[in-house]
Order: sequence, then structure tokens, then C-alpha cells
Amino acid sequence: MSSPPPDPKRAQERTQKLKRIFLGLILIGLIAGGFLAFGVVKVMQRFGLTDNQPQIEQR
Repeated sequence: MSSPPPDPKRAQERTQKLKRIFLGLILIGLIAGGFLAFGVVKVMQRFGLTDNQPQIEQR
């Protein structure tokens, strides 16, 4: 039982579809990461974690 030879046109269409899906996932990840980073910075600012700490002299 041998499989039929692959159809080059279908293979190219499948490759193009997978490329679009991959680029979409990358774009969604970048956008979600940007929102997450923005939220983390806002939370850190709210709790004062981005303020300068007073300098302590060491002896």
C-alpha cells in the first residue's frame, strides 16, 4: 500500500496557511505581552516599587 504522491499546489496552500497562523500567533503574543508589561509597571508604580530607595550608609 503506497500513498499517492503529494500535490504540490495543496502543499503550497497548506504552507501559506500555516505561515499566516504562525504570524498571527506571534502578533497576538506580542500584543498580549505588551498589555501584560504595561499592567505590571502600573501595579509596581501603585505599590511604590519604582520609587528611589533612601541610601543607607555602611560602616
